[in-house]
Amino acid sequence: MRRLSIALRLAVRAGLAHPLRSILTSLSIATGVFAVAAVVAAGQSARARIEQELGSFGSTLVVASAASTRATGDGRRIALTVEDAAAVAREASAVIGVAPVQNGTALLVQGQRQHRAPIIGTTRGYFELTRRSIAKGSQFTALEEAAKDKVCVIGERTRREIWGDADPIGQTLSIGGTPLRVVGVLKAIGSDIFGKDQDDLVLMPLESFRARIQPSALGSVSSILLAAADPAHVDRALEQADRVFRARHHVAEGERSDVVLTAQRAAIEALRGSLRSLSALLLLVAAVGLVVGGIGVMNIMLVSVKERRREIGIRMALGARSRDIRAQFLFEALLLSGIGGSAGTLLAAASVLLAQSRLAGWAIELDPMAVAVGLGISSAIGLLFGFFPAREASLTEPVLALGRD
Repeated sequence: MRRLSIALRLAVRAGLAHPLRSILTSLSIATGVFAVAAVVAAGQSARARIEQELGSFGSTLVVASAASTRATGDGRRIALTVEDAAAVAREASAVIGVAPVQNGTALLVQGQRQHRAPIIGTTRGYFELTRRSIAKGSQFTALEEAAKDKVCVIGERTRREIWGDADPIGQTLSIGGTPLRVVGVLKAIGSDIFGKDQDDLVLMPLESFRARIQPSALGSVSSILLAAADPAHVDRALEQADRVFRARHHVAEGERSDVVLTAQRAAIEALRGSLRSLSALLLLVAAVGLVVGGIGVMNIMLVSVKERRREIGIRMALGARSRDIRAQFLFEALLLSGIGGSAGTLLAAASVLLAQSRLAGWAIELDPMAVAVGLGISSAIGLLFGFFPAREASLTEPVLALGRD
């Protein structure tokens, strides 16, 4: 133990003798550890965001969209319709919820304020299928939906852009010259994983939207949302819905359907796979930075051994054994790597705190395991790249070392 204590004191003294060199060497390790910890933190944050999106939309949700349009008897072209949605709800037993959706964008006007936002015409089922809850007011009612009333529900950002801090419930919002009464404000959920703001939108009854804002031919809609009873029934719901669409659109088995059915679960899993591959690639790049830092440590230690040949010879002449010399230089390499690893960890923690303050809604955290791995790798690099210089020092011949100028 006493010999190890002496080796540690000598290592600290050697580092303090060349402070700039020690700092620069530790900095190379710090950069690599910071990169590893930051990549792991970013990857975990992205995965958490995906899980949040999955919980937001539900693993049982299926989106039906048009792969192509089809011709009607009078030459007009049409894809999905309200009647298609009704047929799926009626004939697909594994589907427990259906909501046709018609998308648009319009200029919102309220007094002197204007704001352009997405407009969605849909049915009351949309709220349940997408798990959008009301923060203030209420959804439009079944009676308002059937009567094509001029009512709407707005997102939180839309509320801020038009009314600021004021209460919009019961107020009038003009879209394309049509006055709509605001009956509810959606609970804010932030941006999705692609950066799209999900709180900037207006929801209104589908038939009211089609009659007053954006007329469409023969009841066509942009897409249809479907929901299975539970995740285990998603595949069955897909098969049943596909059969219904093929029958209604006269598409034979084996032919390419004109309706694309996309399960949110599959889309999320594909995104997870891409994220894992990207995280692995970034982690590999970060690891290369650690290896480069280790090479820097070895280079500095070799220079140090060469400069201190006489010191090594004197110690060995006074009774120090080869293993004592080896331990001294290994401790120096470990000290430089340890300081660099600690500095990189602190820098990663500071970056995570900064990101948390700048990226609202993203749960970025520094994983303790990533910190432990980073520090462990930096220590391993110190041992690995410090061993050869330490061994070189321990093989020094005292007579030859003392005879050097």
